[in-house]
Amino acid sequence: MEKILKISIPNCSQRQKSKPYMVYHISITTTVRSWTVQHRYNEFFNLNKKFLDLGLKPPLELPPKSFIFSFTSFDNPKFVENRRQGLEEYLQAVLASKDERFKKLPEWKEFLENQADQGKNSLDLKSSEQWLDECRDLNLVINEIRTCIAERNKFAFRNDTAAACEAIVQARKNHNVLCTRYSSLERELHCQKPLLSKGELSRRQDLLENIRVKKEQLEKQLRNIKFNEDLSFDQMVTTSNNSVYYSSKVNSSIDNGLSNSSINHNTSGKFKSRRKFGVNISQEVKEKTQGLDNVQILQLQKDMLNDQDKTLEQFSAILNRQHRLGETINQEFSLQSELLEDLDGHVNKVNQGLSQADKRMKKVLKK
Repeated sequence: MEKILKISIPNCSQRQKSKPYMVYHISITTTVRSWTVQHRYNEFFNLNKKFLDLGLKPPLELPPKSFIFSFTSFDNPKFVENRRQGLEEYLQAVLASKDERFKKLPEWKEFLENQADQGKNSLDLKSSEQWLDECRDLNLVINEIRTCIAERNKFAFRNDTAAACEAIVQARKNHNVLCTRYSSLERELHCQKPLLSKGELSRRQDLLENIRVKKEQLEKQLRNIKFNEDLSFDQMVTTSNNSVYYSSKVNSSIDNGLSNSSINHNTSGKFKSRRKFGVNISQEVKEKTQGLDNVQILQLQKDMLNDQDKTLEQFSAILNRQHRLGETINQEFSLQSELLEDLDGHVNKVNQGLSQADKRMKKVLKK
């Protein structure tokens, strides 16, 4: 059971079976959620008896039984209200007791658990800290995917096909892990929705939404990489087919009786380039490659790749700085959240102490 911050009995109600009886509504609040359980006075009496049988004296006595009063709010509302206050102070005193043996007893835990709690053990409700750890792990997986994509692009620019393929395969494996764990968290949040407080539910939904947005961005990048790989493969096949076609043309010309002298004349004279870079060649490519031979074009491509590598390295350094900054901000948010939860717990304890002191003061003034 999670650490209980506050316990109270705000009201009670009358029930009817063979004879009327009163049920007290116990409100329980923890750092993660809040719920209400209902118990009769006899159940309070049995819990108190269990404490005494184990040699544990509760810090406050349980309101005594009444053998004259019939347990209906219509007979004596004042008696019911006094008993409600007495039972509330009794539970608060046990909760505030420094003797941890009270709160470790199975009977105490069972007394405060409702029917939904007794059947929810399979849900494995995570605490706020555990949920934050899960989200941090998913963000680390996201960062690993981004790193793999950046390495794939870097290797692709350097024409290192094997390393590029290895990087993109690793990125897709991590993406599968991300999707599986995200779906698990999404299902878990849906099942635990009724058990969480409004603030905790909103917080977990925001964390999950942030991860969902990042996941969709990565999926878009992976789809673009897949499209570019398919396009490059098609262009490679087209280029290969064109090379085979022109090679067959040259062989056919030689077989048709072209003399070696005419071939030597054509190669020794000014050669007009017929290179093709695809079906449609842009004007920019024509201007850059006009008048260049194969060696010069190859050098131009190497220079362009070097420029792209330098730009990619600068971009990678910027991303790394942003990543470190994001992690620092995330750690600061987590620390602030933990401090606020501790502060909330201390405030609740102080409020309970003030409430008890106020009630005792009223009793002293009445005397």
